Amino acid sequence: MYLSDLHTFIFVLLNIFQVKSHLCAILSHTDITVAVVMGGVAAQKQERLLHRGPDIVVGTPGRLWELIQQGNEHLSQTSIVKYLAIDETDRMVEQGHFQELTQLLELINSNETAKQHRQTFVFSATLTMVHSTPKRLQLKKKVIKMTPNLKISQLAKLIGVKPHRKVVDVTRKVGTAGSLTESRINCTKMCTTFQTYVHRSGRTARAQQEGLSVLLIETSEAKKYRQLCATLNRATDLPPFPVDSSIMTQVKQRLDLARTVETMEHRNRKANANSEWFRKAAEEADILLDEDFLDPDEEREKSMKTAQEKRELQNNRKVLMKMLSAPFMTSDFSGKYPTQTGSLVTYSTGMNCDLNTDEESGNSSKALSVMKKESKEFQKLLSTVKHKPPRKKINKKKFKGFEKRKLKQKSAANDI
Repeated sequence: MYLSDLHTFIFVLLNIFQVKSHLCAILSHTDITVAVVMGGVAAQKQERLLHRGPDIVVGTPGRLWELIQQGNEHLSQTSIVKYLAIDETDRMVEQGHFQELTQLLELINSNETAKQHRQTFVFSATLTMVHSTPKRLQLKKKVIKMTPNLKISQLAKLIGVKPHRKVVDVTRKVGTAGSLTESRINCTKMCTTFQTYVHRSGRTARAQQEGLSVLLIETSEAKKYRQLCATLNRATDLPPFPVDSSIMTQVKQRLDLARTVETMEHRNRKANANSEWFRKAAEEADILLDEDFLDPDEEREKSMKTAQEKRELQNNRKVLMKMLSAPFMTSDFSGKYPTQTGSLVTYSTGMNCDLNTDEESGNSSKALSVMKKESKEFQKLLSTVKHKPPRKKINKKKFKGFEKRKLKQKSAANDI
């Protein structure tokens, strides 16, 4: 069978099938074929796909290197590919990760003639400049202090990019999309790294669309939050997400009941597991249990207690499900006078619906619209606050013996 030339290599860390679907949509009216090579799929199936001679191969470094080592005929053309694309570059070159990528790049760049005519594309949502360079990127054994320009140069040299390269930086100074409205809730478990925050926020506000990103912050994570803002070049805090405090009592009731149900379920599971373990162990060992375990009065009392707890648990579950199915009632809602605030307050949502606006302008009740308004008001409030300059550190040595010197000066002046 005739194998066509391998024109393009695309290294992808995540969302491989998404990349393939986009390529297939673009190439639907052409004869160009695409194959996916990744771990977790039978190697024999992928070898059959490669035997058809696809023009573009999308894959993960580990499986590609494995097939190359096995002597796959189609991948033997690796060193003469015309186009090379690498996604999630910053994560692929992290220290101690994806050793196969380094070996693949060395193999691809082994042909100097093909290297001069190859077009290389490198994509990364985040390119961190704060950590030291991995050992495989260092030119010498001694530690080199990395700068943004030096890291890009080292990365370009590793991948085999031409000296006269072009770098397209489409990111904003603050690291997130301009149409993204950000907010924070002092709650629990924020992102551990700013790369994770940028990637999660990047799931929304795509293709000129608006989006909303909410960051949950625990009280103990205030320091991490400050570091995140500093890394993303944010001079001010993210505006707090608007939360209706009038419904917090209802939320607390639901949470308390949910905790009670979970505690009772855990206690029942633990008690059943202990008794079952003893019975099963006795059966396997072919021995009789001690009379303490077979006391009929104790067993009867335990079963009655268990039955009572089960009934109580079922009742609590029913009450919890009923509470969760009912919408939150705001304190300003009135069934007799739903328009007392000048706008219609619906029972199902508890949100205001302006009667003087049409459907298109009625989006004011959406979380995004509310958040944008709150964000503008928060920025105006910050602009009115006067920031005090940081206090200078006092040199204690300078003021050592200050009182004694002052007394000497006064006594000398009196003598004169």
